[in-house]
Amino acid sequence: MEIDKLGTFSITGVIKKVKGRSHIRFGMQLLSDMNPGIKQYNRLSGAINFQEVIYLPYLVVVLVLLACFNYIILSIAHSLKRSKESIMRKIMGASRSQIARLFLSETFLLVFFALFISCLLFLWLIPEFNGLDTIEKASKQINTNQLREPGTYLVFLIFFLIVSLIAGFYPSLYLSSLTKERLVPGTVKYDKVHRFITRKLLLSFQFGISLISVVFIIYFYQLINFWVKFDYGITNDNIVNVNIDDVDYEAFKYEMSKSLNITGISFSNDIPIYGGMYWEKLITENSDLEKDAYYYSVDLEFISNFGIKLLAGRNFSQQMSTDKTNSMLMNETGVKAFGFSTPEASIGRTLHNKDGKQLTIIGVTKDFGYTFPDVPIQPMFLVYQPGLFRFANIQYVSGKKDEIKTYLDETWKKFGKIQRVESYFIDDSKEDTMAELRDPIYLASWICGFIVVIATLGLLGMARYTSEVRTKEIGIRKVFGISNLGAIYLLAKDYLKLMIVTACVAIPTAFFLTKTIFQEFENRPEMNLWVLPVVLLFFLLLSVTTISSQTIKAVMANPADILRFE
Repeated sequence: MEIDKLGTFSITGVIKKVKGRSHIRFGMQLLSDMNPGIKQYNRLSGAINFQEVIYLPYLVVVLVLLACFNYIILSIAHSLKRSKESIMRKIMGASRSQIARLFLSETFLLVFFALFISCLLFLWLIPEFNGLDTIEKASKQINTNQLREPGTYLVFLIFFLIVSLIAGFYPSLYLSSLTKERLVPGTVKYDKVHRFITRKLLLSFQFGISLISVVFIIYFYQLINFWVKFDYGITNDNIVNVNIDDVDYEAFKYEMSKSLNITGISFSNDIPIYGGMYWEKLITENSDLEKDAYYYSVDLEFISNFGIKLLAGRNFSQQMSTDKTNSMLMNETGVKAFGFSTPEASIGRTLHNKDGKQLTIIGVTKDFGYTFPDVPIQPMFLVYQPGLFRFANIQYVSGKKDEIKTYLDETWKKFGKIQRVESYFIDDSKEDTMAELRDPIYLASWICGFIVVIATLGLLGMARYTSEVRTKEIGIRKVFGISNLGAIYLLAKDYLKLMIVTACVAIPTAFFLTKTIFQEFENRPEMNLWVLPVVLLFFLLLSVTTISSQTIKAVMANPADILRFE
């Protein structure tokens, strides 16, 4: 850090002395744009944005709420079995608050055992979670040392109390409100409000969330596969980028070109797609248009090494002295952004930066992806300034990766370097980038699976309860001639109607929600409509199987055994 005459630090002064990189500029940044904040280019390793901070906690909250709703459904569904107990306690002198505390304490005890089991599962899953590529590379691993801190257990206690209250408050309130009039035969039943809450609202909400989650995950899985196979318009196979540090780039190129396993070498100030980028404000000749444009400083072989197509004009040339000072190659998007009608019409036109430096367009390249495909291609230009070169882009023969690693190490030592060479193989960078996408989807898929299981258990409990309550009704109907299939349909039709109505709302909601989010990505696949009926069919089959597993037992029972005490 340099100190000027006034005794203050001058970062810019230091930067100007480091490899002559006077093009680097500094600006103010809001604290909310840092870590966590919006996604930034060239962000530090391990930095996370706001979306990543709330992503998993949001899914976990949804999962916990669904589990609480499921408990409420099952508790109210079985309230008839507990209603006589509650009423008898009132007759014996128990107050409503005492009965409410009794049922609430049962919930607390159940949640406590659930918390204990979840802690054991948590300890078992920590190595699996920490082993995920995106977690390991971002240094976001769970540290088991935190379990020794009292504050961790305070958080567990608060979480335990909140879940217990959410799950147990309504059932205890309802059961403690029952009066002795309900002991009269024929009056112990749900009223319309309770029936609506248990069978329509909560169960519909569970399956609606399940449907939305499954549709959402499937579409995002397709999006990731699309990005994995995305054509960036440049060659990115069998290339290793090497940080040349302060080594002379021409000397490094001479040594590396001795290997027969190397088919091409170019140089740049940064790595396309898997690295960073620089930007500059460019202004038209008449100063009537100003736009931000990204740029790379490259050598003569960069275009051919990466397979970039030249649409108009020419490449940089050693014979043209102005190419190192006043020339640039512009991409198609840049040509359109600055108002030129065609690539040919832009050749020879001049732009200048905020410092007044003039840059003449000598060639136009076809658009190529220089960053991840979730963002649109912006105006971008290439300059030929060897003083900015930081990376050697080495293309090697397929299958010779190990040989290239060895040769790089040997060559690096020739320049008197003690530290290891910094090399970035494109296939490794590609795998790391894809891991950052696959692992969150992997975790979300597991959570989605738990959501589906919880919803299915809720339906299973309701179907079992309905079968028990209506067993005698089914026995009477069988005496009067109803078939087994008719009896199964009678017990299942209300739930099937509920699933269909829920699907009619949830599936379009999931489709349009996903489509709205997809609009944020410049490059995205077409959303296949076949996903929607497949998901609907899956849930209908799951619902039928779940309901049938409970109704068949009631239907197949002998009416004589059911009605013998009537």
